[in-house]
Amino acid sequence: MRRNMTKWEVRLLNDLKGKKMFGFKVRRQYGIDNYVIDFYCPELKLAIEVDGDVHYFQDKMDSDARKNKKLLRQVLS
Repeated sequence: MRRNMTKWEVRLLNDLKGKKMFGFKVRRQYGIDNYVIDFYCPELKLAIEVDGDVHYFQDKMDSDARKNKKLLRQVLS
């Protein structure tokens, strides 16, 4: 888990905190299985990832794809 947020994460957090998302609580850096999600709304099972430039490298895109598959399987089961 990262202590320092990117400027885009800060902007999104300011828009989401305090139940500003239609009254739903959004958590920051929420752990699911072995993964940490940038933002998560448990009531909606909505995960929000704020990706930076590092996610355009092939190895990171591959690990992101595996992460997405595993999380989707978990939510849909």
